[in-house]
Amino acid sequence: MKKPKTDDSQQDRRIAVRVFDFLSARVRLAHVLIVVLYVFWVSAAMLRGGIVHPEACRYMMYHLSGPSLIHRVYDSKTLEGDITYQARELSYVLDSVDSGFIDLSIRLGMPHFLSLTHYVSCFLIVIILWRFCTRQLSLDGLTSACLCLMLVTSPFVMFSGSYFRTGKVAVTLVLVLLFAMLYKASTSEHDLHPPRRRTLPYLAFFGLALAGTMLERQGFFFLCLAALFLAARLISVRTRDSSVLLVICLAVLAVNTLYNHYLAPYLTFRLNGYWPSLGFQTMPWPKFWGRPWDYLKAGVVLLLDTTRFICGYVPSVYALAILVLLIWLFLATARWRVCQRGDGFREIRAIPAVAAALFLIAMAALNVLMVLRHPPLYWPDVRRVYYWLPAAGMLLMLISMAVATLAQSKLLPRILVQLVLILAVIGNVAAWDEHIFILRNGHLKPSYENTPTLIESLRFMQQDPLYQPPPKVAQDTVYRFFAARMRGGR
Repeated sequence: MKKPKTDDSQQDRRIAVRVFDFLSARVRLAHVLIVVLYVFWVSAAMLRGGIVHPEACRYMMYHLSGPSLIHRVYDSKTLEGDITYQARELSYVLDSVDSGFIDLSIRLGMPHFLSLTHYVSCFLIVIILWRFCTRQLSLDGLTSACLCLMLVTSPFVMFSGSYFRTGKVAVTLVLVLLFAMLYKASTSEHDLHPPRRRTLPYLAFFGLALAGTMLERQGFFFLCLAALFLAARLISVRTRDSSVLLVICLAVLAVNTLYNHYLAPYLTFRLNGYWPSLGFQTMPWPKFWGRPWDYLKAGVVLLLDTTRFICGYVPSVYALAILVLLIWLFLATARWRVCQRGDGFREIRAIPAVAAALFLIAMAALNVLMVLRHPPLYWPDVRRVYYWLPAAGMLLMLISMAVATLAQSKLLPRILVQLVLILAVIGNVAAWDEHIFILRNGHLKPSYENTPTLIESLRFMQQDPLYQPPPKVAQDTVYRFFAARMRGGR
C-alpha cells in the first residue's frame, strides 16, 4: 500500500526544519571566516593575481622609490593629479603599505598586484557584521552568516581586490564600526556606560570618525548623516551618550573642514613647495541644471544596482521592491519612543520608516553628486567595483536591521527568511562570471589582458636573472621598474 503524498511532504518539511534549526544553532563565526577565506582565494584567482591600473602604477612606483612617507603623503599632485586634491592623506598611507606588500611578494617570487588592505579590511568587516547581527540584533547563526556572505560575494568585494585606491574599503570598515556604535547608543533610552567608563568609547568614536573623514570624502558625507540622525534622536530621547556623540560628530566635521581647507594645503606647501588645488571639491552645478533628470536617474539607478548586486543580482524592479519592503517593514513593526512632558513616553510608528527612507534618498543623492563630479562612475564596469563599497556596507546594515525586525515581529517564518537570504548568496555567486566578463571588456580591458603576462614574466625573472621577457613586456614601465629593483637598482 502506497504512502499518502501528504505524509511524505510533511516528513520532508520536518527534516528541512530540523536541518535549518541545526544550522541556526551551530553556525559560528569560525565557519563563516573559513568560507570568507575561500571566497577571497576565488577572488584572487578570478582576478588572475590582480591588474595594473594605469593610474595606480604611477603612484605605486612613487611609493616604492620616492621620498620619505610624510613627503609622499602630502604630495597630492603626484598621487592624485593637479586638480583632484581631496584631503585623504590617510588612504595614501594604506596605499604605501600595499605597495610594499606587492614589492615584497615579487622579491619572494610570488608576483601579484593584489591589495592586502582590501582583503584584510573585508575580513574585519565580516567580523564586525557578525557581531552586530548576533549580539546587537540577536539573529541566529545561519541568518547572520547569510547576511555576511551577501556582502562578501558581491562584486564590490570580489572584484575590487586589485591594487588601487584603498580609501574606499578602509572607510567602509570605519563606517560599519561607527554604524554599530550608533545603533547601540540609539536603541537605549539610558546611557550605556557609567560615568567613569565613558571616556574610552567616546575617544574611540572620535578617532574612528576622524579617520573616516581622512580616508575618503564619502566618510565626511556619512558622518553628516550620522550627525543629523543624532540630532533627530535627541528630540525624542535625551541621553548623555547621544548628546556627546552628536558633539563629537560636529567637532570632527569642523576639524576635517579646517584640515581640508587650511592645514593639509599648508603642510603640502611646506613639504613639497606647492599649494594643492581645491577645484575638484567644487561641484559643477551648471552641468546638473542642464540635465537634472539624467543625473537624478543615474543616482536612483546606481542605488538599485548597489541593492541588487548584494541581494542576488535580481532585476532592478525587484531591487526597488526590496527597498520599498525595507521602508514598509519599519513602518509596520518598528517604534520610536518620543519623550512627552514629564517622564512619560509616546511611541510613534512612522519615524523609523521615515528615517530609513531619508537614508536611502541620501544615498541616491550621494550617487548623483559622485556622477556629477566624475561621470565615468556610471559606466557598467565601474558600477561593480570599490566606489560603492561604503554604500553597500551601509545598505547591508540596514537590511540586517530589517531582517531582525522581521524576525521579532514573526510576520514570516524564520526558515522562509533564511531561504531568501541563501538564494541571495547563491544569486551573487551565479553572477560572478557575468560581472568579470563586463569588467574584462570595460575601460580597463588592456590591463586585464596584459597583466597576467606581466605577472608571469616577473615570476620567471625572479627565477632566472637572464630571462628575456616578450618584447611588449620588456617595454612595460612596471616591469622595467621591478626588474631594476630586483637587480639592486632603484
